[in-house]
Amino acid sequence: MGKKILYLINIISGIVFCVSISEWMTSSIIFSLFLGLILGIIEYLFLTRFHPRFNKVLLVVSLAGGGLISFLSAKNFYDTWITSLNFVRTVVTKVFPDYDQGLLIISIVVGIMTLPFAACMIGMLPTLVKVFRKFEYKEIWSKFKEKLTLRTILRKAGIVTANLITAVIMGTLLLFAVYLLPTERIEVNVASSAQTIADEGLDPSLFSWITSDIDTFTDSLMLLEAAYPQDASPLADAMNVPRGGLGESDPVDTIVGHYVNGADYDLTNLYPRYWHGYLIFLKPLLQLFDYSDIRLINGVIQTLIVLITCFLLFKKEHKKAVIPYLFSHLMLMPIALAKAFQYSSCFYIFSFVCIALLIIKNEKRKTLAPLVFLWSGIATAYFDLLTYPISTFGVPMVLYLLLDNTNSTESKLAEIVRNAIYWCFGLGAMWVSKWCIASIITGENKFTDALSKVAQRTSMSSDDGGTYSIYATEIRNFGAFIRTPITVLVVLLIIYMIFKLIKQKNLTAEESVRLLFPFLLTGLAPVVWYAFATNHSMIHYWFTNKACVTSLLAVLFGMACLLEANTKKMSES
Repeated sequence: MGKKILYLINIISGIVFCVSISEWMTSSIIFSLFLGLILGIIEYLFLTRFHPRFNKVLLVVSLAGGGLISFLSAKNFYDTWITSLNFVRTVVTKVFPDYDQGLLIISIVVGIMTLPFAACMIGMLPTLVKVFRKFEYKEIWSKFKEKLTLRTILRKAGIVTANLITAVIMGTLLLFAVYLLPTERIEVNVASSAQTIADEGLDPSLFSWITSDIDTFTDSLMLLEAAYPQDASPLADAMNVPRGGLGESDPVDTIVGHYVNGADYDLTNLYPRYWHGYLIFLKPLLQLFDYSDIRLINGVIQTLIVLITCFLLFKKEHKKAVIPYLFSHLMLMPIALAKAFQYSSCFYIFSFVCIALLIIKNEKRKTLAPLVFLWSGIATAYFDLLTYPISTFGVPMVLYLLLDNTNSTESKLAEIVRNAIYWCFGLGAMWVSKWCIASIITGENKFTDALSKVAQRTSMSSDDGGTYSIYATEIRNFGAFIRTPITVLVVLLIIYMIFKLIKQKNLTAEESVRLLFPFLLTGLAPVVWYAFATNHSMIHYWFTNKACVTSLLAVLFGMACLLEANTKKMSES
């Protein structure tokens, strides 16, 4: 009992630790409080379930390593507070007459408070190593290369190539077809849409205190592309994707200036590095509806998709996953999702892929999954403008793990790697194919601009010549993601599920780790993406944060899977 009370201190220590290494932004601090709470609880559960032995050597190493981590966290806390000098000086000088001395004392106290969490984190490593050493890593490799012979490799390469070529041909022809449509009626509806955008302004927010920006910047760009009259041949236009421009004005000012204020275009902008596949739906829709109408249609369709997914989860006997799925969807801010065309592409892709995985029969799912994820990557490259693309892999993969409740942990890990390779290939190959096709059709080199933008968006350089921190990028995105009215309910749900799992002790601690690990590994997908596309994710965190739905769903579905496994084991005993 004494140890448990001692370990409870680690929850407070974990909260202080995460806050101390957070950047000084409201959203980042809120996320750090939440993350610290969860990590503290996890550490508490680990210590009380695995009972790691702290011998003298381990104790010294833990204290030394924990002390170093605590010192770094205290230093970061001190440096972060310095950047918000006006606010901090007011607070600190109310307690300490000397500001510098007071801030130093507070930072030292913070460092001491983080020591229990940091030291135990180091001390748990040997026990964690023992747990993961029991994984059959040779089995993971054997499952991955299962039935892989030269003949099957060539056959699969042929199938993948055929699917990619089919996607490129279909994608090109569909864009060519919609560029044959007359634009007179489209311009009438875009003019009506421009008034709505003029009333809302640039990237309005639904609520001031939560992450709910509507991306009218990109939506205006999409509308301008859809309405632009034929400039060259329909095929060349489909590759160049032209839109009108007014000097250095952004798309919002351009669409308002041209359609509301009557200004004539003075230039034509080209945007060839993306497929802009959304135009195959947007151009026909704008023949009949304006921006407000399409938003309404968008919201209705998205609601129906969510209801269908819930029904299929219930039908597949995963009732415990329905509420976690609904909460995860609500965290995406459905109103903003429906109102912004920009946000909808990835939602539709991962939703349709999830529905496909739910419809496919259990015995065929493993065989068909690679092609499903290949097409998920292809569709992401075709429809998305680099919003939160990793979700089109992560969300379906988390669902796949939930449905795959018969195979071993090693088999699931092999499936994660296999499906990730197919998704990455689909995304990369389809994107590069646009540069190839556009270069061939237009006779212009489209690679230079595309590659320079890829280099910029995957760098850590800021526009002012500075450098973005990967950690700050992660915290900013996760912090923005949890700034919703639903967050409190999600936290309560997680705490409820944790305590229910504590109460149900049918699974051993090791069985729980093995069952949960594939989910948590998949949940790291957004972390990897933000580290890869640091520049883009830091600048556009107000919509790239939506990729974090993968991490949330991984945690919630992982715990739902544990609860189902506990219930099943209890009924069998």
